Amino acid sequence: MGNDVSDFQERSENVISFYVPRIFYLWCVIYALSSIPKFLFFTPWRIPKGLPQGYCLLKNTWIRSCRDETENADTSIKQNQLQETLKIFKSVKIYLLFIGYGFFMLRLQSQIAWMSGGWPEWVKRGEANVTQEEIEDFNTSINRLYSVSGISLILLNVIPGCILDYSKNRSKTVGIGIFKGYCILIAIAFVFNTAASIMQGFQNTSIAYASIFMNLLGKSFGISWSPAWLYIFSPVMYGSVVGFFTLIGVLVGLINQPMFNYCKENDDFATMNFIQAGLGITILLLPIVLKMKNKEEKESRLSIEKSALHNDGFDDIETKSETEM
Repeated sequence: MGNDVSDFQERSENVISFYVPRIFYLWCVIYALSSIPKFLFFTPWRIPKGLPQGYCLLKNTWIRSCRDETENADTSIKQNQLQETLKIFKSVKIYLLFIGYGFFMLRLQSQIAWMSGGWPEWVKRGEANVTQEEIEDFNTSINRLYSVSGISLILLNVIPGCILDYSKNRSKTVGIGIFKGYCILIAIAFVFNTAASIMQGFQNTSIAYASIFMNLLGKSFGISWSPAWLYIFSPVMYGSVVGFFTLIGVLVGLINQPMFNYCKENDDFATMNFIQAGLGITILLLPIVLKMKNKEEKESRLSIEKSALHNDGFDDIETKSETEM
């Protein structure tokens, strides 16, 4: 009887180790492929401040803006729209944001995948003389905690928005306020996410429980990227920008599959967690890009002021000449 049970457990483990990685890989591929038509056919080109009656989102998608002109279309406007889209990729800012956002989303996706992919069992097996029943109980317990604690994000997600609004209202300009607010949010997110990744690299159940809360706080303070996109890029490009970043998040998320395969094949989640802790520093690229945007705005204001002073000087000279005449 005992041999039958052990044989059954061994066959079950073999089936799981064979099919689970392939199922996750298939899900990733399906998710990535499904995002392509969403990006092409449902990304809005622009959303006006006041929606007119009969406004159709499908008729204002990005792909429609790139079509050949019809008889009544304004060709100059369409060309400007396409040029604005291409102009985004001429700036280094979007590539820095791609890196920061991509690895941040990788951390969130790997957390979800590993919670049901063997990480809890790996943590529990670090204890001495542990039984299979205890491993399963810990897996159920920590996944229940992860699921229930996620409900608190409904309230926690309000805090980053309040910090951003307070920072904008207390600063001289909107740009400076957004920069200061995001410095606070990203610093908090970086600390909690890094701590969570490091803590999840140890086979200790108490540390594992604590890492769930660290990950929750890191996710809450680091998830709000949309206000930054509105500030860094032109508001009329918001739809395209959201589409680009959604696609980047999906593509970078595919890296999770080989990382997961390494963890399962080597029975080692520590290495990949420590790697993610190192990659987490890329989230700091967001404040750097915001600082670059602030610098550009400052230079633009100074240029306008100099131009205005220069024109005022010419006006004074012309007025003086007319008076002398």
